[in-house]
This record gives sequence, structure tokens and C-alpha cells, in this order.
Amino acid sequence: MPDTFHENGSPMIATEITFAKQFSGYDREQVDRYVNRLSGAYQTAFTEYNELLAAYKELKQRNDLLEDAASNRPDPDLVTKVLMDSEATAQKRIADAQLEAQVIINAANVIAEDTRADAIATMEKAKQTLAEAGEMEERARLRSQKIVDDAITAATQVKAIAKGCLLQIDDIIAQTVSDLQQMK
Repeated sequence: MPDTFHENGSPMIATEITFAKQFSGYDREQVDRYVNRLSGAYQTAFTEYNELLAAYKELKQRNDLLEDAASNRPDPDLVTKVLMDSEATAQKRIADAQLEAQVIINAANVIAEDTRADAIATMEKAKQTLAEAGEMEERARLRSQKIVDDAITAATQVKAIAKGCLLQIDDIIAQTVSDLQQMK
């Protein structure tokens, strides 16, 4: 099994991974197209995760500014409680979104590993019975398409959940600012 991570710990994209060459197997161009599609879906999910992380850092910075502004208030205990409640709510929603994203990614990894194992078994059968190769290739293509479609659907769902969380966090921050202004 080839290495799938760079030395700095970041994951390699599918097009960077190399495999040993064998005498027979699937059509290289078809496999390359499939790997490129899968790599693109993975890269999209990885990019969206980084965008969510950046959004979280921005919200944390906004929250820190609110805490600084609240320190000038006559009742710091009340301001601190409101800010801590807001941050706890935001942290929980972010954690929930990250957990759900990880569950989806884990499920996609299991499906991908199962599919890889199925493909290896299918290739061995194809070597034994050339007449069955066409039928097995079509089944593998349909299964791969479903995995790619499922991965794209999962990434879209994660993105929608994350956007919803960010909107809710913005609403919480806006409400907190409004509460602070009303306390003046």
C-alpha cells in the first residue's frame, strides 16, 4: 500500500499517490479519470473544512473584541456571562458540525476502502475469466459513480450545515451586541 500522507502530515491528493505496475488490470485512462474525480471531491471537502476553520477563527476574533468592549461595562459579571453563554453556544454548534462532518468523512472512507477491496477482488476474477471482465468493469464503474455522487452529496450537506451554523453564530453575536447596547 503506498504512502498517502506528506512528511508534514497533510494528506496527499489521489493524483499524487503511485502504485506498483502489474501485467494486467483495468483500463488505465478510466482508472485515472475515476481517481481524478475522487481527488477533486476530496479536495473540495478539504477546502471547505479549511474555510470553516477560517470562519471559526474570524468569529473567535469577533467574540474577543466583544469581550474587550464588555470589559468597560459597569457590570462585568453580567457581560461575561452573556459572552460566555454566546461562545459556549457557538462552540457547541461548531463542534456538532465538525462531528457530523467527521462522521460523513469516516463513512466515505469506509465506503472507499470497501470499494477498493472489491475492485482488487474483481481484478483477480477478471484475470481468471476474460469473458466476465466486461460485466465486472460495468459494475465497478456504477459503484464508483455512486460513491463519487454520495461524496459530493455529503460535502454539499456539510457545507449547508456549516453555513447554517455560521448564520446562527452571527445571529447570536448580533443579539449579544444588542443586549450589551441595551444594558448601557
